[in-house]
Amino acid sequence: MRTGWSACPTGDGLSYVAHRSGAEKRVLCLTRQYKAGYCVLAEKSAGKGAGGTAMRLGAMTAVDCKAKRATPPYNTVLHITGVYEPSSGRAPGNCRRAPDDRTYYWSWQVDGGGTLLCTMVYRG
Repeated sequence: MRTGWSACPTGDGLSYVAHRSGAEKRVLCLTRQYKAGYCVLAEKSAGKGAGGTAMRLGAMTAVDCKAKRATPPYNTVLHITGVYEPSSGRAPGNCRRAPDDRTYYWSWQVDGGGTLLCTMVYRG
C-alpha cells in the first residue's frame, strides 16, 4: 500500500485503487496480468489502421470471449494471441504466429512498455 496515487506507475495495464478513511488515504497499485487465450475489450473507431479503423485498448478489462456484446464505451472483443517479454526479441507489431500468417493483429506495449501484447478481433 502506498499513500499517494502519484506513487503508482502509469500506462496501459497499470492502474490503482484508492481508499480514503477520514484524513488517511491508501492506494493500491495494480498491474494487469495478461494471458494468451483470454479476451479483453476495445473501442474500435474510424481512423488509421486496418481498413481505416483505430483501436483503443481497454487495458484493465477482461471479458468472456463469447460475449454477445461489449459494455460501452467498448464495442469490440479482442482475443489475446500472445504476451511477450522483452527477452523474446519480439518488436511491436511483430505478432505473427507463423511465417505465412496473414491475420491482422493489434498490438500494444503494456506494463510500462516492458511487455508486448498481441491481439486479434475475436472470431469465435
